[in-house]
Amino acid sequence: MKKVIGIVMFVVFIGLMSACGSVGNEKSDYISEADLDEREETILTTVADLSFVFDYNNTSYEEVSVWIEKYESGEMVNDELGYMTTDIDEQGSIIFATAIDEEPHEKETFYLGVGDENGTSSSTPSDEAALTSENMSIVSGSFTEEIAIDKDETVLASIAYSNDEHGVSSISSDFYENPENNLEELEEYDVVYLFKIAFDD
Repeated sequence: MKKVIGIVMFVVFIGLMSACGSVGNEKSDYISEADLDEREETILTTVADLSFVFDYNNTSYEEVSVWIEKYESGEMVNDELGYMTTDIDEQGSIIFATAIDEEPHEKETFYLGVGDENGTSSSTPSDEAALTSENMSIVSGSFTEEIAIDKDETVLASIAYSNDEHGVSSISSDFYENPENNLEELEEYDVVYLFKIAFDD
């Protein structure tokens, strides 16, 4: 599965890099949700249960770190799942995707990827699957606004699982804007994975 995801993500990165050439440089340092074409979306949905793709424009930083934080009932249990640091160019893309094993759902595999015209770097950590019950529901979300990038840690996306039979709502936009002041939101879910990034010069 990891090899298949890696190959597919590489194909998606090739498509994204051709689109990056048309991105203007009127804004210096920002990251935004990628505008995928139908082919790229089809490729991603073929191998990934959930995926998030972001484009960045960078004039100030040499490196980016990406990783996942895992929370259980609001308590952090892993703060560096799949942690990876890589050099970055002026323009590129970042992918966060997940694939759950077939029955009996024992493992969940994540894909973290950073790509630019010089190549790609990736990490494929796995974790005990949160989706272990028929009653388990899943919600996901991401930071959809274009944001300035800096050295501060930023939450770009989330995947949350809950065994609440009444269902749960997605994590609020307030959480993405200020995670530290809204951590109590994570208490509503059995398991939450946060996809985070940080840039460095």
